[in-house]
Amino acid sequence: MDATREKTGAPNIAVSQILTKKKQRAMMGAKGSDYSR
Repeated sequence: MDATREKTGAPNIAVSQILTKKKQRAMMGAKGSDYSR
């Protein structure tokens, strides 16, 4: 059970981090242009 939880959790965290980074980048750079993507 632990292994399965880790397997589904790791990618989830990675995706979450990528989305957060994209949001931050969009807010910093193209404010609204890139944000809607």
